[in-house]
Amino acid sequence: MKKHICFFLVAVMLLGAIPVLAYQDVEDSSNKRAIEFISMLGIAVGDNNLFRPQDLAKKEEAATILVKLGCLDSVNMGSLATDVSSDRWSYQAVNTMAGLGMMPLTTDGKFYPERPITVDEMKSPLLSLLGYQSIDAPIRIQAESALLKGLTASGSEQLTRGEMAQMVYNALDIEMVSKDLSTSGSYVLSGQTLLEWYLGQKDMILYRGILEATDQVTLNTDEPANDGCIVIDGQRYVYEGTEEPHALLGRQVEFAVVDEDETIPTVIYMSPYRNEELVVDADDLEEIGKAGMTYIDPETEEEEEVDFAAGLAFVYNGRAVLDYVDADMIIANGSYTLVDNNDDGTYEVVLAEAYESFVVKSTSTALDTIYLQDGQTYRG
Repeated sequence: MKKHICFFLVAVMLLGAIPVLAYQDVEDSSNKRAIEFISMLGIAVGDNNLFRPQDLAKKEEAATILVKLGCLDSVNMGSLATDVSSDRWSYQAVNTMAGLGMMPLTTDGKFYPERPITVDEMKSPLLSLLGYQSIDAPIRIQAESALLKGLTASGSEQLTRGEMAQMVYNALDIEMVSKDLSTSGSYVLSGQTLLEWYLGQKDMILYRGILEATDQVTLNTDEPANDGCIVIDGQRYVYEGTEEPHALLGRQVEFAVVDEDETIPTVIYMSPYRNEELVVDADDLEEIGKAGMTYIDPETEEEEEVDFAAGLAFVYNGRAVLDYVDADMIIANGSYTLVDNNDDGTYEVVLAEAYESFVVKSTSTALDTIYLQDGQTYRG
């Protein structure tokens, strides 16, 4: 997710418990990332380690999620829906959404809590939370399109629980409207996504730092982090986010932390922030060393030069190379990814992904051996 940093200068009262659930039924769902992410934020939860992503989403389930997303838990609208009793689990959420006009009742005062919700019925309150509901401008169309990303259903079609989670996940990445000047048809964007606003309401802070290690790859240390952990600016964290951390090695990231009082705090959200990257194929390399690189641009066929920062971090196939000379940076096959992680115009990290090419003569599964055409053998 793209993000703009937002520090909340408030007394930090971090969430005491973020549900980090290993749902047993979402592994093959196309909405897996959305389901896990909004669950970690405490916006949606399943039951008995199941999310039931293919089940149709009920209106009362949507109301409950929307109340949590909008941080409206403390709102008390009284009893409005005539078909929702005060002892029903969704009573507060249903009446809140009805009372705020985001999910209106029928003319006879009914909500129909167990009725499946449609795409349009879910889209309308999400647009309201984002501030776009009364805006008649192209930017509203863009917001509507962003809400429907990854969905096959549309309009009056019913949503599954997985698709409902996807719409909420999409909404988190949309910039909110801070002021609606509907009389003149104008508006003011807040510069803040719904996710950033939500984290602020929960008194959580987004930090920035350089991802230096995961449990598989390293930037500047010999050993990777412990299983399930990451290292950012020298600090070790348990990682419970949904983004793949290994692909962010050496990048500047934004991240949200919970359990800061624990020996090892937990990162529940991490995303790249303002990195410039350049990928150069090894075949296009002219020269490389600690000071910089010269390569041929395959599009222009012109020679290009780039500078490396002092203290350059060199990573070879996911492992930091701590003591290296210029010759160690040359690879025959593969590619280089150069990362400028502090926006200074020079590259602080070189990630080399190398591979070897062999002609295989034969293999033996019994001996677990590969025989190469040149006479060499590899046992694995």
